[in-house]
Amino acid sequence: MTGDGKHKPIISQPDFLKESFVPSPIMRRENQLAEIKSALIPFVRMTRPTHIWITGPSGSGKTLMARHTMNFMGERHNVSTLYINCWEHCSLHSIMDKIMRDLRMLGAEKISTVFKLECFTRYLDKNFATLVLDEIDQLMPKDRNLILYNLCDMNKLSLVCISSSRNCFFTLDDRIRSRLNPKLIEVPYYTTEDLRHILRQRAEASLFPEAWDDSVIEKISALSRGDARVAIRTLWNAAVFAQNENCLEIKPLHLDKAWVSAKTIKKSVVLSALTIHHRLIHQIVAENAESGILSRPIWQLYLERCKRKKLQPVASRTFSLYLKQLMTKGLVRWERAAIKGNVRILRPAGNGNGNGFY
Repeated sequence: MTGDGKHKPIISQPDFLKESFVPSPIMRRENQLAEIKSALIPFVRMTRPTHIWITGPSGSGKTLMARHTMNFMGERHNVSTLYINCWEHCSLHSIMDKIMRDLRMLGAEKISTVFKLECFTRYLDKNFATLVLDEIDQLMPKDRNLILYNLCDMNKLSLVCISSSRNCFFTLDDRIRSRLNPKLIEVPYYTTEDLRHILRQRAEASLFPEAWDDSVIEKISALSRGDARVAIRTLWNAAVFAQNENCLEIKPLHLDKAWVSAKTIKKSVVLSALTIHHRLIHQIVAENAESGILSRPIWQLYLERCKRKKLQPVASRTFSLYLKQLMTKGLVRWERAAIKGNVRILRPAGNGNGNGFY
């Protein structure tokens, strides 16, 4: 049925379908949350902080749990909470700069990393803080070791590190791993039943009751392969399609359009979380999908694109890191070029070649 003057919108509360939204309660992660809280709460009563390392696949709720914990520690225990996405802040200087700005500390504009560390140390003499380092596995090993070396022994600072696998932790320098000594929490993929509960919670909070039924939840849960971010994004897309077509409810054709393919959905979710520079590099590679683009000229193309967009380019070392991260995330793949020398051809990652999302 389409609108005829009696049309009602599909979406009642759009914020509940945003990736940044932190629901209460957090569905199907009660045990992991209890572990995190039990480890962090005692540290506000003692000098020696507790550190947490959360590992798990994309869309398993790692960041959601971290943000929920930040809210809990801030509201219940008056702890300063800080969040760093290591995709965007990939050096000790960049991380300290963001901490200084988030805490509105005097002297934040000064360049010296040593100065920023000293200011943060003085702040922690009087305040407890929890610092989330999300996507820490995307840092270069040297930078990761340096960051943790400087932060893990700070007074009244508890670190919550998030990575996609445990390997990131076990490849740390032995001395740093010993000093950090975190509580390791592994998070599995959601089951299809888990996703049903999560989607039903979001649908009840964000959509009008007559706009959806359990068949919508069932289909999205089955398609999403344990990834809650993909599931929630698919529900959002389907609701938007239905609403734009002046329908009273989400229909199968809206789900088909919303899904498109697992690769496309997940790619859009991953890309939306990256920096503008990651997206720019990916766009350049995608524009040359058919023939591929050699590794040498892509840097020059990136500089030209930044100039055209009046965007300050990142340093060449950071550019190389970003390109490597795009490969790690399955957004870009490479193959050796059939010419002399160590030259690579870059292409968007495809499905079924080991570089795609599924």
